[in-house]
Amino acid sequence: MYILLYSIINHLKIYIMKNLILSAIFALVAVISLTQPILIPGTKYPFYSDIIKFTDGDVNGLAAWEIVPLNKNIKWNPSPIPLNEKLVQQNLLKSLNAFRKQYGKKPLKLSSKISNDLKYSVETNSSIIDTWGCYGYFNEFNIVQQFENREEKFCDYQFDVMSIGSELFFTMINSKATVVGFYYKQNKQESTYNFEVYIK
Repeated sequence: MYILLYSIINHLKIYIMKNLILSAIFALVAVISLTQPILIPGTKYPFYSDIIKFTDGDVNGLAAWEIVPLNKNIKWNPSPIPLNEKLVQQNLLKSLNAFRKQYGKKPLKLSSKISNDLKYSVETNSSIIDTWGCYGYFNEFNIVQQFENREEKFCDYQFDVMSIGSELFFTMINSKATVVGFYYKQNKQESTYNFEVYIK
């Protein structure tokens, strides 16, 4: 009777220990998965953003990335928050260089020539090879409504969106690049904005 009871207790101890070890392993895996950074698609680089995240999406049967604001309480007002055009323009270089710094890259210098070329290309409806452009609506301004420095964060948002594409991301962090040019213009009549960037 004593031997049988001793055997049962031993088996019970082993069972409890196994369960404790398994629970610890599952807990460790859960913690690792929560702390593991999201990678930029097609790269081994982490995606840094305090504005948006992205998820797998599907548009008309084609693979795509769905961009989702981190702020779940955004008020998508018909009349979006205003952004100062000049302040956005002034913060573009600062924002891009802050982005590059996260990946250990040197800051770029602003090229007036490239910026003027971009302006000319937009005004004449011509194109410059390897230029990244975005034509959007004022409604996107709401994405940064919770921030005090909205113009700067809107610039961050633009570069966050750009970085989701691996080809653009590698252009943005190109260690051989030295200069950059920008074009940013708001159209109040149509409630749209036009953003162009060229990194060289």
